[in-house]
Amino acid sequence: MTTRARRERGRRGPRAARAALVVGALLAGAGVAAGRGDAPGKGAPPAPAPAPVEGQETVELVAADNVRLAATYAPNGAKPGSPALVLVHGEGEVRGSFAPLHRALAEHRVPWLALDLRGHGDSRARNGDDLGPRAAAGDAALQASMPDDVWAAVRWLVDVKKHDPARIGILASQLGASAAIRVAHLHKGDIHTLAVMTASRLHAGLDPEADLKDTHGPMQLWFFASVEDNKRLEKRGPLHLLYTAIYARNAPSGTPFDERIKRRRGIPPMARAFAETGVTGTRMLTGVPSFDAWLAALFARAFATYPHPVLFDGSVDVKGNYADTSWAAGTELRDGAGATCRALRWGRRVMVGGSLPKDVTSIRLRVHGTRGDRQRAGQYAKVDFPSGFVTSAPIVRGMGRAPPTETTALVLQSEEIPQKDGSIEYGDPSFEVEFRLPEVAGSGPYEVRLAFALTRGGGEPVEAPGYDENDPKTWTVLPDLLEGTGIPYLAPTTSGGGEGGGERELPDGPIDPK
Repeated sequence: MTTRARRERGRRGPRAARAALVVGALLAGAGVAAGRGDAPGKGAPPAPAPAPVEGQETVELVAADNVRLAATYAPNGAKPGSPALVLVHGEGEVRGSFAPLHRALAEHRVPWLALDLRGHGDSRARNGDDLGPRAAAGDAALQASMPDDVWAAVRWLVDVKKHDPARIGILASQLGASAAIRVAHLHKGDIHTLAVMTASRLHAGLDPEADLKDTHGPMQLWFFASVEDNKRLEKRGPLHLLYTAIYARNAPSGTPFDERIKRRRGIPPMARAFAETGVTGTRMLTGVPSFDAWLAALFARAFATYPHPVLFDGSVDVKGNYADTSWAAGTELRDGAGATCRALRWGRRVMVGGSLPKDVTSIRLRVHGTRGDRQRAGQYAKVDFPSGFVTSAPIVRGMGRAPPTETTALVLQSEEIPQKDGSIEYGDPSFEVEFRLPEVAGSGPYEVRLAFALTRGGGEPVEAPGYDENDPKTWTVLPDLLEGTGIPYLAPTTSGGGEGGGERELPDGPIDPK
């Protein structure tokens, strides 16, 4: 079932969600490590666009008014007819502001095109004019022409690279968000998914509030912002624009409650508000732990570029509106008090998710992979609730030292919908955890086992009957869902490790056999 179908079937009115995201590249013997950083803000000198890396190419776009724009394109293995994503930066930024997202998009096979808006980066000096001062000043006429830049990027993907015109998405930040919303308004039906980061009404020459009142109803629409910016910007900011979109897509005023769903004028917009401070716009990519993986998975689901369910799509709250039937294929695990979760495995990629009792204080998971009895590689991971904070320890048994295991976790709290007579709470809290197990020495098939327990209140973890944390033979064996599908594993490769050099192994997973 597609993300769109799930929302049309399951949602019951506007919803504002609060997510606590925590990521750890939890290596053997290491604690939590979450990278943080800032993208340049308004008034800061624009950082130079990064040099193209393997698989990326620098291209030039031509807007309707003949302004030439610099851009970078990454096909990520795409073929003609595939979907694609346009990345649009904010004020004072450049296309390189999305660099923290590149690796996650490549992993999920999402092609992308990032452009420098006129007056920014390598599009600053165009047609003999230096547009930088006007861009820095927020010139209304210049900003009003920026939707032409975004539309030029959309048309380049379709006309030049032959991407599917029905599956073009846009991820846009701040000023770029206002420009992208204008494109969605002017070119109804041409944008499949629009996600905006810290959208606001602060940009002269653009009126996203008016534009959001008239966009294509089936277009998936996401709003991302921090709680800080929602409060700071008040009626000029993302929360006000979210409610504008909700109202525009709801049934007409006066519609009886039991008829509202039938007469809805579009898919309700979705929202995530983050507790971190100072994460305006593209700063979310590094300032909100795991947000890069979350976004890449969102577009992979929307575009169906990844052949299996992925982490961070908010799908495991089976009692709320995010229920995803893909989880039914997973293996059910229970703790001694009857709480359940499901686990799915593709090769050495393991995902665990489920709804949580409201009195839970932590989730305890143990996972390991083996080839025979020679060596085991795995990890114990504890995810605190509701903070989502992850702690870990390696599981190494047998001969030799096992390579590191990577763990990523997401906790979604119960969703609250603000109402004039008080908030309404929907669903139960839920969680998703992903393990990426490395290759291990030995012969025979790669076997994965998993154990699950919850801590409630201030007590001890409630273990399943017959489960012994010191005896992996009592853990649940997870079948490999890739077996028999004809989908081969992604061969282990390395890529540059960023600051400090070094190399990292790309995670194992399925690829298109074609």
